[in-house]
Amino acid sequence: PATAANLRKPLTVVAIGAASRSEERLLHKTNYWAELGTWLPASQIDLWLVGPEVTAKAAAAEPKPLPVPAKGGAPVVARCFSGTLREFMAAEPALFARECRATAGEPPKTIIVGFNTGAGSGVAKLMQSWCAAKPTPPVSCAN
Repeated sequence: PATAANLRKPLTVVAIGAASRSEERLLHKTNYWAELGTWLPASQIDLWLVGPEVTAKAAAAEPKPLPVPAKGGAPVVARCFSGTLREFMAAEPALFARECRATAGEPPKTIIVGFNTGAGSGVAKLMQSWCAAKPTPPVSCAN
């Protein structure tokens, strides 16, 4: 909820299953992701686009401040990470520390969003990239 206390706190949003041809392209060619600042109550939103199809160039780039929409809102700073959610969590453990989780009366500091995760893409690496658990071998079910 948009309380005065929440509006003074930064929020990290991790969009998993990101791909260069869609989420990354939207970041570089539109103001689409800046709209997060109008909908999420925070002093700043740190957006991470995470997926194995994110380009190495985008992952190596400096954080990108997005324009604040005319209707106002929190500033959004975007970054990209080329890899799976598991790899991202290993690379950025501070975002997933106990103090970043929601507690009674306090919102979380980091949220993970499954935005167009590629589950229907037919690309196995993308479909499995957002799973934080270790992959298990397929189980054969014989009648």
